[in-house]
Amino acid sequence: MKTVKLSQLSSLKMVSGGETRHPKVILDGNLKEWVGFGWIDEGPASPADEKKYPTVITD
Repeated sequence: MKTVKLSQLSSLKMVSGGETRHPKVILDGNLKEWVGFGWIDEGPASPADEKKYPTVITD
């Protein structure tokens, strides 16, 4: 399972290149997508999403 630290997903980090590294993540079981100015919730992550996108961990 791939993971990404929550601190790497702040707005400042995302607009500084993070959007290319982490365009979608799974946070609290939901798929989130970065849309240039913030995160939108796309609903519950599917098993396929869990294989494709990293899960957010707190640091």
